[in-house]
Amino acid sequence: MKAVSVGSGDAQVSLSWDRAGADIDLHVEGPHGFLVNYRQPRSGSATLDRDDRQGTGPENVFWSTSPAEGVYTVRAHYFGGTGRARVVASVNLGASVMQANQGELAGRGDSVVLFRFRRTATGYELVP
Repeated sequence: MKAVSVGSGDAQVSLSWDRAGADIDLHVEGPHGFLVNYRQPRSGSATLDRDDRQGTGPENVFWSTSPAEGVYTVRAHYFGGTGRARVVASVNLGASVMQANQGELAGRGDSVVLFRFRRTATGYELVP
């Protein structure tokens, strides 16, 4: 397995999957029209610094400074390829909240929400 260097910051979300050749995309949506994905790789201080189209990830979004307060949704979207794919996302929020979550995508066009988190004036929390 080849090591891949990705960016990190105050908050970071990474996505990987088990089906080589599938194009699985990381989408992060947030308050005030915030959106980061392959079509819009920057929003505020957030950057999608890796868009893997042929391998098994990772795709990675990081914030160089704290995100704006509000709720953020982390989603995996099956953009291209064939067959089912298991996805794993990890989230690192400040120094306190770190978690991994997994899901499954049935095929092209399918998507799954893997996390929601809230940025508050005092830190981060995962939300249902």
